[in-house]
Amino acid sequence: MKFRFKDRESQRKRSLTQRTSVSLPKDLYLVIIAMTSDRKVHTFDEVAKHNQTKDCWLIISGKVYDVTPFMEDHPGGDEVLLSATGKDATNDFEDVGHSDSARDMMEKYYIGEIDASTVPLKRTYVPPQQAQYNPDKSSEFVIKILQFLVPLLILGLAFVVRHYTKKE
Repeated sequence: MKFRFKDRESQRKRSLTQRTSVSLPKDLYLVIIAMTSDRKVHTFDEVAKHNQTKDCWLIISGKVYDVTPFMEDHPGGDEVLLSATGKDATNDFEDVGHSDSARDMMEKYYIGEIDASTVPLKRTYVPPQQAQYNPDKSSEFVIKILQFLVPLLILGLAFVVRHYTKKE
């Protein structure tokens, strides 16, 4: 038997009552509906822009988390969180084996859902930034030679001074 709903609110009410075997008080029901209707759906491109220490969002299990306030407190350091940006970080998160308390802590950073149709199947490779090519390498070579020779010259001078000032 198929049902047709006139609006999303009716559909939400119907799906919620189908999933729960207990009847909910009207006030609690309205709170649950308000919480589920406030969920924001983010696109992958929107989430991928938040990849800085001062603005970091992660995608884990289809949910989007703003972990910016947690960057300094993360036991693995902020580098771990930054390396998980711009992709679905579910595997990274699960591979570490986070505790139940860590999973509970995630709820306070939850900001919405990810639109699964915008997540690329394969992550495009972004090459790391390379230093500019310097055709004149001679100045770098001279500096490296001097870094080696100057201490040797000082050491040699110390031996010479010691040798000539030593009493026989």
